Amino acid sequence: MLIGTESHRDSRYARLPSTPVDLWQMRQVLQDRRIGGFESVKVLTDLTADDMRAEIAEFLESFDADALALLYVTGHGTRLSRSTGEFYFVATDTDFDQVDATGVSAGYVNEQLENCLAAQKVVLLDCCRSGGFALGWRTSDAHDRRIAKGAAHPVPLTGRGVYVISSSGAGEDSFAGPQTSGDPQPSLFTGEVVRTLLGGKAAKDGSGHVSVDDLFEYVNQQMRRRHGQIPVKSALHVNTRIILADCPQGPPPVLVPPTGKATAPAATAAAAPGAAKAAATTPTWKQLLDYYRRCVLSEEAGLPLLKVPDEGVTYACLTGSERLLSGDLDEGGSAAVPPEAAALVAKAVQDGAEIWAGYPVVLFTPRNDRRSRPVPQFAPLLIRRVEVVHENGVTRLEPYGPVTPNPRMTGIFLSQDEAALLHETYLPSWHAGQHKRMATDIANLLRNDFGLPQIEELRPENLTPRIDIRTPAEGARNTAVLFVAKPDAVAAKRLLDDLADIAGKVAEIQQTALAALVPDPAASHGESQDAAGVVQPVTPLAANDAQLAVLDSVFRRRLTVATGPPGTGKSQLVANVVATAVANGDSVLVASTNNRAVDEVWQRCDRLVPGSLIRTGSREHQQKEEVPALQDLLKRAGPPPGNVTTLRTQLRLLTDDMLARREELSEIGRLDRELRQAGERREAHAERLGVPVAVVTEQLGSDEDVVRWAGRARRAANARLFGHWRRTRLLRRLGLPVPAGGSDAAATCTALAGFADAECRWRASRRRLRDMPEDIRITESIDETEERVRELSAQVLEHAVNSGAHQGRQGILRLLQKQQRRESDWGEVARLLDHLRGWAVTSLSARRFPPNPALFDLVIIDEASQCSIPHVIPLLFRARRALVIGDVMQLTQISKLPGEYEASAHRDAGLRADVLEKHQMAYRRHSAFHAAEHAAGGSILLDEHYRCHPDIAAVSNDLFYGGRLAVLTDIRSRPMMDKPAIIWVEARGQAQRIPGSSWVNQAEIDKVVSCVEHLDKHLPTEATIGVVTPFAAQQRELAQLLSHYGVRVQVGTVHTFQGSERDAMVFSLVAGTGMEPGTIDWVGLQLNLWNVAITRARSHLILVGDSATWRQYGGVGAHLWHAAVADQRRDGESGDPRDAALLPRLLRGLQSLPGATVELKVPVHGHVADALVEIDGRTTAVLLDHGPDDETIRAGNESRHMRLMLRRRRLLQDPHNAVRLPIWWLHDHQALGGLFR
Repeated sequence: MLIGTESHRDSRYARLPSTPVDLWQMRQVLQDRRIGGFESVKVLTDLTADDMRAEIAEFLESFDADALALLYVTGHGTRLSRSTGEFYFVATDTDFDQVDATGVSAGYVNEQLENCLAAQKVVLLDCCRSGGFALGWRTSDAHDRRIAKGAAHPVPLTGRGVYVISSSGAGEDSFAGPQTSGDPQPSLFTGEVVRTLLGGKAAKDGSGHVSVDDLFEYVNQQMRRRHGQIPVKSALHVNTRIILADCPQGPPPVLVPPTGKATAPAATAAAAPGAAKAAATTPTWKQLLDYYRRCVLSEEAGLPLLKVPDEGVTYACLTGSERLLSGDLDEGGSAAVPPEAAALVAKAVQDGAEIWAGYPVVLFTPRNDRRSRPVPQFAPLLIRRVEVVHENGVTRLEPYGPVTPNPRMTGIFLSQDEAALLHETYLPSWHAGQHKRMATDIANLLRNDFGLPQIEELRPENLTPRIDIRTPAEGARNTAVLFVAKPDAVAAKRLLDDLADIAGKVAEIQQTALAALVPDPAASHGESQDAAGVVQPVTPLAANDAQLAVLDSVFRRRLTVATGPPGTGKSQLVANVVATAVANGDSVLVASTNNRAVDEVWQRCDRLVPGSLIRTGSREHQQKEEVPALQDLLKRAGPPPGNVTTLRTQLRLLTDDMLARREELSEIGRLDRELRQAGERREAHAERLGVPVAVVTEQLGSDEDVVRWAGRARRAANARLFGHWRRTRLLRRLGLPVPAGGSDAAATCTALAGFADAECRWRASRRRLRDMPEDIRITESIDETEERVRELSAQVLEHAVNSGAHQGRQGILRLLQKQQRRESDWGEVARLLDHLRGWAVTSLSARRFPPNPALFDLVIIDEASQCSIPHVIPLLFRARRALVIGDVMQLTQISKLPGEYEASAHRDAGLRADVLEKHQMAYRRHSAFHAAEHAAGGSILLDEHYRCHPDIAAVSNDLFYGGRLAVLTDIRSRPMMDKPAIIWVEARGQAQRIPGSSWVNQAEIDKVVSCVEHLDKHLPTEATIGVVTPFAAQQRELAQLLSHYGVRVQVGTVHTFQGSERDAMVFSLVAGTGMEPGTIDWVGLQLNLWNVAITRARSHLILVGDSATWRQYGGVGAHLWHAAVADQRRDGESGDPRDAALLPRLLRGLQSLPGATVELKVPVHGHVADALVEIDGRTTAVLLDHGPDDETIRAGNESRHMRLMLRRRRLLQDPHNAVRLPIWWLHDHQALGGLFR
């Protein structure tokens, strides 16, 4: 399949006239029977993103196992350099500003390639930055160029068994060929590929065949030599030679040149079916619920630990040679049912159980079995699903899906992240019937990944018919088994029951927030039909602009989505939303994937007003948290004191007053901008006049005179009668230089008129600014008002909770009685929501509440990036409106479901992969946050960071959030050492693999122990310390050595620390000499884990590792090394390009002040002051205010910019004074002196 995009609806993408020629020439060489010999070549041009996804999916799904699939794409390509770095193909309808929503992602195409059955898969890409297709998610392009340039190991995506040739690197452009008016040329890369195939020069072995490797090496050499453009390749797990073409015999074929638009008819004809397919892109809820039910059943299949004595009941040992995993099958892809397994297979079919094949058996003693003679248990190392089929009335076994490591084994022997890596990247290296290669592959897997021995030599061609239990050692036996598994009823039953209930109420979905996930514009965007009306914000905790924007949206829209980076006040936001809902009479449910996140919000709400949020869930949580909370509410269930109407009115008046103060800040910001523009225009005109600004200003005189001179100068400039005389006379009267030429005099008068106009604006804005309250006084007033708002909000919330408890007293008693009798209490809970409005559960406990549509007015789903879509469906069904909070750059959901099983599920449910991708609803690829963000049309970014030291926060902000966060951390009262925030401790040790576990580095362990000793000695006793590492074995060693510190020191992997923070974090990277490159690649690619680990540190981040390894590898590790070195050598240099022009002016202006000593770019409390000025022994920190950016001005949000600047000014205070210095002050040195006086 050849896909090309020549033209685009968005004019910011240039037209590519080379594209039709690329397609025309590639089609000819691939179809030529002497070269490519492809039976069919489908050519598609100018597809929409929907059509491109649909065509690629259909094409790759059409192949059998013995085929060669070739996908070629030419056109624009781009990467999301401000966020994930993922590569996207630009379609004809791609929006330059919304590439992630309107382009075709590399991840999607990779997934389709993975699921393609073709034995050989080749991708040729002729797009800018197409090397990013095989690099996965990276940090920003600028970071890649600065650090990763020298990386030794390119890191591929998980597209396994695919040979990818890209026309350029991940951060490089690809170039079109030279274009003439009548002779369009192919792009440089495609032209070289075509010439190579036509000439047959790439073949190396004399066979007359050109492999993909041959093609790449030859084209790469030619491109480097002739064009300077460097193609790249990725061939992960490609273990065979792929023949792409033959060398043509005789004279090389001559290509037929394209004439006009000769390619258009063929392309249009080919594209039409895609357009028809893309039209039907709205999935139904019946299809989606069926699809998710199938995925949950497949993923939650209870792959058991098998007991040796249960042979014939849960498993059967196979004899002869292993056939089902090795692929040694009969014609038709199946095998006869082994006689020794016939009874087991028949029983499995009768019970509806799944059948799996496994080899080799690994015998071990369960880690928690303390019996003196434990029952021997085992699990197969590798497994594969098997289906029962009937051929000519004979029952046979047909394996389907991939050979994968057994999740039971990886769960026992590997950490969560290492298990995910192995499941993601493992691909068997053998072909059908290659038993010796299979044994070698498994031996390597046992030794390198699991650290397990072979108790019996692995000979899959000659199986041992019984499991050897006489040898007591733990390890692999040469036995293959067929075993049965049923879905795990405990883990999946509640979710499956909920999905079944909702499937029976599909017509009622439109009443709920769940309807917003369906791509219906009326349901997904705009004002909600169920909007809560006029809602008074109730904020007992501080709320910034972004949090207030979320709060406003929550009560107007059916679905609101917020992105919550680390340290941006996410739980604070949730507490304020809960308070607003409860105080305004709305029922609200808070849910998350894990208990820690739920507990954090619950405890914060409970500290504000006990009983405002009731923690519930499992029977244990009901007894430990729900029942005591209900009993406590009964004690307070009297008529609430106070007049709530008065409280609400006071709260509204305070809110109005705060808005008025913010408008004053906006006006100051607008005046600052007007003064800056007027000052810049004055200087520009003064330069044309050849006279300093102060001289011209003095000559113009009073305000009335300035207006008069402006008019006279403009008339003189345009005068024709006696024009030169009038212009000369005017300039001389003002004492300004008179140019010799007449035209020069006219230009000088025009400059004078422009100066006078700018001077009028300057003086008017200065007068208005002098009449305004000082910005610092406005800020103090806002602070006082906000404090009073918080106090009144807490009182209003308390009144609402006590009032609800009073009115619902009888309902509380009935609910407690139901719980005591262990009776169903759904009815009582539903009725009680009118009185007790705030509840909190984990997503797995949604069935604590009846599955009624829109049961809650509002449901808040936290940590949605870690939650699969089916797990939030029951929550959204119970919601009238929903707030979904997550962050794709923190921990994400991990799906163990193989791609082949997911593909089978969507096909069986009648869904297409491109449809699921379009709506971000694929089970494996997309979290609940992805789906919600797409449906809502975007998310609101919580963009103010308060947790980490500014130097630490800057790393995360730069690498993972494109610099969009305002770092406002106040470190003045933090427990800290007199050392930099980021410290690199060198540890050049040997990384070693622990048998049966993961990696350790003893040199790093020693350094970490020393670091903790130092921190314990030099930090205050109340300070907390954390030690984090990506490897479970390193974590266990460190936890044992540091256990004597007790709760002061916490040791864990990254998942341990999600949702928590420590004053100092020690990060042991482990990687070093001896570690496999693939493992280092894995560590480097885990951007989410890096982000979480970095942002747990409040004051100090101490990195322990081998700098040589990470500097060679590049990526985040190298960035952190650079940050640590820069922090230790801070010299005040500025990285802001605007400072190049402004700092000299600032220095000149400040040094003009009598007795002033000035330093530029000085760190103060972790933030950078643009200058420190000392006059008469008093030091003042100066913060330059460049003014709001254009986007902020367009949004009318200048008050936010002002408040951020004043907050930053406050962070520079103590012991210094601090001033905000708008840029316009640099245009008036006299005023500058008054500011410091």
